[in-house]
Order: sequence, then structure tokens, then C-alpha cells
Amino acid sequence: MDDLPEDTRREIITMSSERIHLRLVREGYDKVQIFALDRDDLLDTLARHILYPPAKHEEEVRGAVGGVEHAEETIVVDKDLRMMELRIRERELADREEEREFQKQQLQLDMLKEKPKRKKDEDERERLAREEQRQMKKDEEETARKESLPEQLCYFGKMVEHLLPKMGDEPAEYPEYFESVQDIFRTTQVPKNIQAILVLPKLNDRSRSLLTKIPKQHLNDYVQMKDYLLREFKLTAQQYRDSFWSATKCPEESYKLFGGRVKTLFQ
Repeated sequence: MDDLPEDTRREIITMSSERIHLRLVREGYDKVQIFALDRDDLLDTLARHILYPPAKHEEEVRGAVGGVEHAEETIVVDKDLRMMELRIRERELADREEEREFQKQQLQLDMLKEKPKRKKDEDERERLAREEQRQMKKDEEETARKESLPEQLCYFGKMVEHLLPKMGDEPAEYPEYFESVQDIFRTTQVPKNIQAILVLPKLNDRSRSLLTKIPKQHLNDYVQMKDYLLREFKLTAQQYRDSFWSATKCPEESYKLFGGRVKTLFQ
């Protein structure tokens, strides 16, 4: 065996004993002797046959010496060989059928094992989908709630309650007052539709009194409300000039605010 090429040796080792029997008998070996050999001796015999095949003339001599008896024996051997080959093929077909049946059963078993897992995965996907839908609905409701007028007034009212200044009684300071209010709204991102409503409580009595005459639709627009009040107070250039020259810094007023107020009067 060791003298054989590696590929040939692997091929012989993987051959079934039945095939080795069949091959050796076909090559002229005695059937009884061949079937009496165990697996290892059978492999060695096939290896020797491959390495040292019998000469052709020796086979012819054996055939001539055997005469009629050899011919009859050959017929019997051929018949046995055909029967043996038929049984081997039947066995191979049966083995393949058994293998297919085994694979089929194994596939069914794997499917049965996977079924609970697939069901669990499907249940988990459905649960996640339901959870996502609930969250989306909750977010939509929350967004709608925040965008509603009462919620906006409550939210932004608390935010600017202590930021918006009270309106004074000096008309010359009104332009600066409205500019500062608008800056606060811009910084806190207060929606335009509620700016006028939020500033109303901070206006003085005279301004609120004037607003009773304004069209209702203008009360919801901070810019229109501001322009209306400034027109009603009819501040002239002389009034702005006098206010500019008489402007003084209040104790609670920072220099920055004071500078902005004077700048507005000057403009």
C-alpha cells in the first residue's frame, strides 16, 4: 500500500469491500480465496495487483491448461460477478434512498425545531410594530397639544413672565420698550400668534384703553398692535428731541439698556 501513489491509495481505502471483491474476481483471482480475506488483506491484494499486474501470457497459459473446465468455471464466475454487481448496485440504490429519506426527516426535524423560534420572532416583530404605533400616536398627540393655543400660552407665558418689562408712562420711551419686547420674543422664539397676547398684561392703562378701539384681528398681531399704539401717541420729532436731551439713567437700568434707549430716541 505504501508504494502506491497518494491519490490511488486514498481511492482504494474509500472503496467498499464488495467492489474490491468484484474487481479482483474480474481480474481472475479465485472467488473463494478472495471472499475469505479480511479487509486489510483485501486492500493489500488489490494494491499488489495494481503494482504488479499479472502478465497477459500467463493468463493465456492458465486458460489453455484449464481447457473446458476453465471455460465452464469462467461462465459460472461471470454469472456470479453479474449477480454480485447487481446486488452491489441494488445496495447502492438502497443506500442513496436511505440517505435521501434521512435528509428529508432531518429537514422536517429542523423545521419543527425552528418553528417555535420563528413564532417567537414574529411575535416580537408584531410587538415592536404595535409599540412603534403607540409611540407615534403619543408623539402626534404631544405635538398637537404643544401646538394648541392654550398650551402655547401656558408654556411661553411662564418662560417670559419675568423677562418682559412693565411699560412706563413716558411716551418717548415707547419705541425702545417695544423694541426690547420684540428682542425678548425673538430670543425665546415665542410664536407670532401669541406675542400680542403675552405683552398685553405688561402694557400701561392708557395703552390698554387705546387697544379697545383696535380691530379685533389686529390684537393677535404684535407688530400691528405696536404700530397702532405709536401712531395713537403721535410722537413728534420735537418730543423725541426733548426726550433725548432729558434722558437719564435709572438706578435699576444697566448702561447697555440706557444706551439702547438713548439710541432709539436719537434715531
